[in-house]
Amino acid sequence: MAQVHDIFEIGAGDIAVYDLDRTKKEVEERKYIKELSSTGVCVAAELEKLWEEYGAQRTNGSRWVKVVDRFLPFLVEYCYRRQKLEGAWHR
Repeated sequence: MAQVHDIFEIGAGDIAVYDLDRTKKEVEERKYIKELSSTGVCVAAELEKLWEEYGAQRTNGSRWVKVVDRFLPFLVEYCYRRQKLEGAWHR
């Protein structure tokens, strides 16, 4: 599900975590689903089903993917700033 979510973000374009207007995101992702389906990709229906499950946020898996998707940008920023301030990665 996480990969499916990312595929549609890549195809439709992602928005920042802090962007409050998320209506355009769903419209663009739906357009990308139709575009993907029109190319004859044999798994397009299954991908759309997983994308819908993620959007509905009714399963533990979909909720977990959303938590990770929202957390990762902050983690990357933290690591970037730490590296910039300290000059090297700490393990």
